[in-house]
Amino acid sequence: MELPLANVLAKMEIAGIKVKGQTLNEMAVENQAVIDKLTQEIYEMAGEEFNINSPKQLGVILFEKWVYLWNTLRKPRQVTQQLWMSLNVWHQLLQL
Repeated sequence: MELPLANVLAKMEIAGIKVKGQTLNEMAVENQAVIDKLTQEIYEMAGEEFNINSPKQLGVILFEKWVYLWNTLRKPRQVTQQLWMSLNVWHQLLQL
């Protein structure tokens, strides 16, 4: 099954394919709008702006802040509705 597809892809690579530049530009604008929206949601959930593409900065947000919330939650006297809401936000952030 893969060999027939490889032949087709090779022919496409040699001959090229026709693409409408305007359609590609429209798709790029739409995709950028979605990326910007998700980025803002992540910043709001994290409570600060950071470089999402930086593993180090993302690790600080996901793990150091998460560990702080988890350690706070483990102390029964300090469990509040606000803390539960914060954990819910972090859960949503991890899903993005």
